[in-house]
Amino acid sequence: MNDSKMKDDLDHWAIDNGLMQLINETTWRRIITWNGEKTERESTLDLIFTNDDHAQTWVLDNMTSDHNLILVRSSVKSTEVLRQKIVRRDWRRYHPLSLNEKLSLGSMPILDDKDLLIDEITTMLQKAYNELCPTKVIRTNRTDAVIDQNLEQMKKKRKRLRKAFNKPTCTKKRKDKLARKIENLNKSIKARITSTRKEQLRTKMDGKNPKSFWHCVSNLEGKKKLSAITLTESGITYSKDADVAELFADFFNSKVADLSNNYGQLDYRVGPSNLSFTDVEILKAAKMLKPKLCSGEDELPMRLVKDFAILCPGMLAYYFTNFCKVGLPNRWKTAVITPLHKSGDKQSVKQYRPISNLDSLSKLFEKVLLNRLENLGEMDGKHQHGFKKDRSTTTAMLEIQDFVASNLDSGKVVGTYSLDLSAAFDLLRPDVLYQTLESSLPSELLNPIMDFLSERNFQVQIGSTRSSKKELKVGCVQGSILGPRLFTLYMKNLPAVLGNDANINITAYADDTYISIADSLMLEVKRKLEKIMEIHDDYLLSIGMRTNVSKTELIYFSRKPLLDAPSILVKGTEIRPSTTMKILGLKFQNNLAWDTQFDSLKKKARLTFAKIRYLSKLIDLDGMKKSSQSISLEWHIMLANYG
Repeated sequence: MNDSKMKDDLDHWAIDNGLMQLINETTWRRIITWNGEKTERESTLDLIFTNDDHAQTWVLDNMTSDHNLILVRSSVKSTEVLRQKIVRRDWRRYHPLSLNEKLSLGSMPILDDKDLLIDEITTMLQKAYNELCPTKVIRTNRTDAVIDQNLEQMKKKRKRLRKAFNKPTCTKKRKDKLARKIENLNKSIKARITSTRKEQLRTKMDGKNPKSFWHCVSNLEGKKKLSAITLTESGITYSKDADVAELFADFFNSKVADLSNNYGQLDYRVGPSNLSFTDVEILKAAKMLKPKLCSGEDELPMRLVKDFAILCPGMLAYYFTNFCKVGLPNRWKTAVITPLHKSGDKQSVKQYRPISNLDSLSKLFEKVLLNRLENLGEMDGKHQHGFKKDRSTTTAMLEIQDFVASNLDSGKVVGTYSLDLSAAFDLLRPDVLYQTLESSLPSELLNPIMDFLSERNFQVQIGSTRSSKKELKVGCVQGSILGPRLFTLYMKNLPAVLGNDANINITAYADDTYISIADSLMLEVKRKLEKIMEIHDDYLLSIGMRTNVSKTELIYFSRKPLLDAPSILVKGTEIRPSTTMKILGLKFQNNLAWDTQFDSLKKKARLTFAKIRYLSKLIDLDGMKKSSQSISLEWHIMLANYG
């Protein structure tokens, strides 16, 4: 059998079985004697066939053999492949002007009932969304496949050609012609997948958001999110979505209830408000929202809501003003929770945290309220660095470092601690928040905020199944726009409680608070730490927070070697100091050196270089330049500021 005949037979066999050949490079080289002369012969000796369109191959030179090393990366894990349906929205026909045309065909609803009104608005937008962005069903063997409309058309064409190839009436000449077309399509499909992957990376590599960049890299490396959740409780395994959803709902509800079991009756007023909004406020809030394509609980993507607000700001100003008078819609007070695995045992309900999904329209309303709050100034104190413009974990760390370094230069000793809080955001008491803000906020703004926190409930969703509704009496609504700022306002009185002393520094980022105390004598620092920590713990308990003193972190800073740093005793619990303490991601050492931090950075750098080598196979030089900005952004600031 000659080589040409063998190749034709192999091509036909591959097409019959829906496979394609991966190796197109030389894999074998050998110097032989031919007609009395030494000559080098080479050949594509290896044949690797697969049905995985995303398979990748590398042919590497082998210094110890005449046969090159072949590496194949494929996601196919078993011979049993289940085809799945993936539903995607087709945004190619969408444009704000087309949305305006759809909305202009009907009239804006005007109803007295707030719940009927918001249902009408939501239905109107959903109808426009479905017409402008119809759903496309894509069938694939992979849940993490590259999804592209043109790619799907190419796959359908290949399927038709294979069907024609396998017809009994197909002649040999026709088969050869179809085989060439299918082979060319295979190459085009692989090229399309590669270009789409590159485009995904380019959209993420803006040099400003390392989190989204690495999320994209993880997807390309085949790292998947947990899909089906199976839980084990009291020796019983639960795999049905309905059972798993109820287990999560009961756990999240009981966790908060156990921590807040002595709150008693929460007494605060929720009344009508004369707060009114203008179209300028609506436009400002809308432009600040990110145009995300993922949908909220009302099945509306933020991009659509953003464009709707820009097109109809006056109408939304009227609706939001009316909601302040009669109360917020009930659907805005329901959160749909998706459990997110943290770490550890994936079958333990305790290893998950709740992620809330809210109505997109309610988030626009929250943004308008948040802008009103921010117009009143820095109400949550200068010590708070969370959720503020021009403030971040970096500014918080710099503030702590500056306090410690300046006192060490003065020959003093500094003690720093951080109390461990349990479920801090979930334990915010609305009645305490009302008392905290009553004297500093006008009632017309305070009442909608309290309405936002009152009579809330949640459901847990697993797959398409939801649990029964559970009541939420406390908490600042995680996943909301307004919630984080309400928490920082909730904690704003901490500096006044601990005392305004030049030798005490209070730095906070959201629920992480670090207290630093300086003095020339070590024993005096110890005494002050014990006193301040007890006051701090009592204050947190009085506003409904729950602390775990045994998990409190403590460190002493000094220019001199600390051979025997003293422990402190708080409410009968001994807290021992450590030589290093992680503060908002940065490892502080007790002599303010950065050896431990640099060791950590070096390990991270080694992993980063491995990622760069991987990315260099997928993106061009310009893309690599942008990726280096995102990569270095995470740790280059630390090198510059703390080196």
